Amino acid sequence: MTVHEELDFAPEFEAPAVKARLNALLLLADSARQSLTDLYKETERERDKGEWHAILTALAKTFASQIGTLNRTAEVTLIWNQFANTTAVDRLGQGAKRVLDTTFQRLRQSLDTADATAASYLRDANLRAAAYIEQLFKRYRLSRADEVSAAPMFVTYDPKAQFFCASATRGARRIYWALQLEEHSFYEALILDWIFQHEYLSHRVPNNMHLSRSVREVWLATALTEEHKEFDADCHMNLFLWEKLRHELALHFRTSHEELFGPERLDQLAAKTFFYAPTWFWSLTAELLTLPDGAEAALLVDELLSKLSGLRHTVLKQVLSKPWQGLDVTLAAL
Repeated sequence: MTVHEELDFAPEFEAPAVKARLNALLLLADSARQSLTDLYKETERERDKGEWHAILTALAKTFASQIGTLNRTAEVTLIWNQFANTTAVDRLGQGAKRVLDTTFQRLRQSLDTADATAASYLRDANLRAAAYIEQLFKRYRLSRADEVSAAPMFVTYDPKAQFFCASATRGARRIYWALQLEEHSFYEALILDWIFQHEYLSHRVPNNMHLSRSVREVWLATALTEEHKEFDADCHMNLFLWEKLRHELALHFRTSHEELFGPERLDQLAAKTFFYAPTWFWSLTAELLTLPDGAEAALLVDELLSKLSGLRHTVLKQVLSKPWQGLDVTLAAL
């Protein structure tokens, strides 16, 4: 793919102020992302002075309060300066403050290549996400691994966050990502890899277009988080930001977590299944991903997950101790 094909922008970004707000968010996220590990280590060492996630929350709130007034990319330094004068930053120890100083210097340096750096941040996150899902398919020998490839991205402008920040479907040629001027946008920008991984696995890969939120937003989303827990020793920060983002989205859309993402009890079912019977878990997940399209088949999946969720712990372990027999056989045996 050419650069233009990999990443394209809606007409709104021809307005200098809109482009500046996009750059500001992504440069801020890029600079902060590179400092997360050091910030975590320093705040753990100086735990009585402050916590890393409280610092990110203060930065996100400052961003949300000011980004809608920004007209030039360079004004992102004003947002940073306002954040630097918050009580959360003031009470930090010297080690954590040095990390923030380094972050600010990195932010200032990135202004010289703002357009290119912001575009690369988006493009690279998309490419890494597709590569991660491809490796996931190969690791568990899931079918159609060769079909997982990076899709072109189209960036839209949704300042009031009327829709989800990212979207994808199996039939669509592109992945869509929206610039939003809300607090949750900063958390989301910090974990763009995870956002796009979710779009590929939960929305772009499955054959069945009728799969419910229970499958897409709980079972398959949990598959990703559990996979990261298993193989990424330093994923705790991303896990926090993922849950923080989902919580903030529920608040923004004024709905419950369950209404927005699906039954939370499925989180526990998926995590327990992943832990006790990983082969069983991935056999079921593989069938979900390759399930033929149709509402009836999707309803059978919901019925199976609902019945599994209702089993007592000891009974569930008995079910998981047997080899996976396929959707129809397993459902009939429950």
